[in-house]
Amino acid sequence: MSDERPVHLRPFLLDTPDLPRERIGHVDLYVPAKHGPHPAVVFVHGGPVPANARPTPRDWPTLIGHARFAAQHGAVGATLNHRLHDAGDYPRAAQDILAAVELVRADPRVDRDRIALWFFSGGGLLIADWLRRPPFWLRCLAASYPLLAPLPDWGLGGSRFHPVNAVREAGGLPIVVLRVGLEAPEIAETVAEFMAAAEDCGAAIEVIDVPQGHHGFETADPTDTSREAIRDAMRCVLAHLIGTDSERNSGMTMKIDSVIARQRVDDLEAAIPFYERLTGQQAARFAYAGVQLAGVGPFLLISGPDEAVQQAARVNATVATADLTAVIEEAVAAGATMVMPPQPTPNGLRAILRHPHGGVYEYVGP
Repeated sequence: MSDERPVHLRPFLLDTPDLPRERIGHVDLYVPAKHGPHPAVVFVHGGPVPANARPTPRDWPTLIGHARFAAQHGAVGATLNHRLHDAGDYPRAAQDILAAVELVRADPRVDRDRIALWFFSGGGLLIADWLRRPPFWLRCLAASYPLLAPLPDWGLGGSRFHPVNAVREAGGLPIVVLRVGLEAPEIAETVAEFMAAAEDCGAAIEVIDVPQGHHGFETADPTDTSREAIRDAMRCVLAHLIGTDSERNSGMTMKIDSVIARQRVDDLEAAIPFYERLTGQQAARFAYAGVQLAGVGPFLLISGPDEAVQQAARVNATVATADLTAVIEEAVAAGATMVMPPQPTPNGLRAILRHPHGGVYEYVGP
């Protein structure tokens, strides 16, 4: 008996654990059972999808299945709804994705410096922004049966949403492409153009072919070949996120997650657009100890009265860690001096240490 449901609503081809979802705004999280922080894979649906489509994409079996499969193997799986309802909606869909990625990175269960993005179908055009000067925390891009150049009648030929052109700026960013053999010819042509451009510039491309696969093969073609392709793709992505077996088993851990440079500015709101454009990230504004602050990627902007700002500026930089207690203990054992023990702030705990060579640093953590 044939399955009469639309192809995209048929069951996902792999058995995955029935992990609960956590719905936060337009984002759903599927979190591994073990204690984190974990790397994360953000799965970005294709389109255009009609605004009144139900269920919405984050509730489609393919997106849920991928997210649960990632969580089964130690990474937070995140899905989202973005507003790609028409070919002219790519700019606002890109904004939705950026906001979702920042939400995922801000979750304390996520290792904010180990993120992968995985795009599907017409969402493939949205990888262009991430190929251009990819942020340091983006460890891998993946794309399943993607559209990788605008179709002629979409009116996007000169837009920024053109991965064939953008791949030249990807540097060493790993890119995993699942390519189906029974693709629509107009989409297959864009994939071929992308592969040629990637080869010309020496981009780090890994291709996983599904020779007898159709567009949307995860629900259209539940064959052993299709299942192995998904497993291979996830292995590739997680290897870039988590590292090789030898790295994972070496016992070596990176205790410092990131170092945040401090910058005093006279006008916080006037300064923020520059740093958002520089980093490709949205500012997170907050107030503390009489000053106004905005975190934008690796920068902390500080504005306010002279006395309060000067007090904040005495610290050389902010060091973020997932295990504040362990890092402080190790720093003190190595010769650092505790200036201020851990105290609560609006964003977690904060301590100040003076390093043996004179620098004063703020340490923050959950």
